[in-house]
Amino acid sequence: MSPTRRAALAFVALALVALLVPLPLVALAALALATAVVVDARSVRRAVEVERVVPSILSRGVPASLVLRAAPGEEGAGDSLLRQPAAPDLVVSLPEGRITATRRGRHTLPPPALRRVGPLGLGRWDWGRAGEPAEVVVYPDMHQARRLAVAVRQGRLSDAGMRMRGPLGLGTEFESVRDYQPDDDIRQVNWRATARLQKPMSNQFRVEQ
Repeated sequence: MSPTRRAALAFVALALVALLVPLPLVALAALALATAVVVDARSVRRAVEVERVVPSILSRGVPASLVLRAAPGEEGAGDSLLRQPAAPDLVVSLPEGRITATRRGRHTLPPPALRRVGPLGLGRWDWGRAGEPAEVVVYPDMHQARRLAVAVRQGRLSDAGMRMRGPLGLGTEFESVRDYQPDDDIRQVNWRATARLQKPMSNQFRVEQ
């Protein structure tokens, strides 16, 4: 529980009024204002249920939708302010409702933060954890990678002075096809198997001895 900016301005105004009116009256007004702050804050002391809608799978560098809202039917939901704390390698822009991953792998999105302001605007309650963490898995941008692979096959990269090179460090002996893992090199993607199975697939190479 804490006072709002409106309550702080009201206390400042009372301090200025104390120069003109008797001190007992100012003290009585300050007591009434403090009581109003407590009552206003206690009226919103119950946390509302927060719904967070975010994809569980993201593409690196590609913005995705992020929605935070108070659950329907919650009393006083219109007085709630929702925030999404940032996380390492996850860039959150809540006004636009966007989340962008900057590194592939598994990441944990912290719980949303909630602030409820009383109907008088004098008191508020803050919750740093208004929900549960969410895990998101970040893959490389498959669409961009496929366009790059097509450009390599068609030889268009040579026009920009770039040289095509083999799969460095991956080994040269093909072993099997398996599900794509977030830490796999993008050069391991098997595009035909990915298109056929409708999920990312990788080539497994035998390590050279």
